[in-house]
Amino acid sequence: MAHGGSKANSCDYELVADRPVTAIRIIRTLLPYTSIALVAAVIYASWTLWSRRQENLRIRKRAQTEESRRDAEVLKRYGGKEMKILTFYATPPVIARGQTALLCYGVNNAAKVHIVPGVEDIAPSLSRCVEVHPASTTTFTLTCEDSQGRQANQSLTVEVTSSGAR
Repeated sequence: MAHGGSKANSCDYELVADRPVTAIRIIRTLLPYTSIALVAAVIYASWTLWSRRQENLRIRKRAQTEESRRDAEVLKRYGGKEMKILTFYATPPVIARGQTALLCYGVNNAAKVHIVPGVEDIAPSLSRCVEVHPASTTTFTLTCEDSQGRQANQSLTVEVTSSGAR
């Protein structure tokens, strides 16, 4: 019995010892395939990230080109790099004595701006209005000057009536 038990133990030991060898063989057999799968996954992930980056760069470049085109259009619309009076008008153009009117102006690329007869200190602006209180019909002149000293002028008249009739 001892001998038989010893054989059984010996046989069990060989089966147990055989299992790790079989597992190692399976791992060694699968290792090249798993390595190939891992390399393929890394290549796919890298390609995906690179292609997304390239697409983002293309989108940014298109957006910058479109923004540059729109900026050039706005610059052209407002007179380019030239100094220019864009708007100068009174609202309302006819007032009753004692009322106020708004003088509105817009200039492009001006360094200095003033309105005669004396209106509060004003600065270059694309769109700004100032209140005036003329006692009688008055002609206002907007003068703007660029950094080289070139000037542009434009005049308008605010009519003042003696009554509320317009």
